[in-house]
Amino acid sequence: MLARLLEFEITEAAGMRDPGEIADQLASLARLAVALMLDEFGTDYSNPARLGRLPLAAIKRDKSVVLRVATHARAASVLGAIMGIGHTLGMRGG
Repeated sequence: MLARLLEFEITEAAGMRDPGEIADQLASLARLAVALMLDEFGTDYSNPARLGRLPLAAIKRDKSVVLRVATHARAASVLGAIMGIGHTLGMRGG
């Protein structure tokens, strides 16, 4: 299998727990052209500064953030901000 066809997901909790160590490990995978995605973004350790240090191809918003849009007016703003962060960093959203 070609590495560029391989996608690896890491949860936000795992990806943000020890950002220095995780960043090094993810950078090694990125050098192999593995697409890296951060799953469950917006649940626990959300930190845009840390997010910018990880070599991610995509962020996947947590389902709870998306579901709140229908019932909470500010949730749409939060979701838009998350999408904007990913877009600004050159990521695709999921």
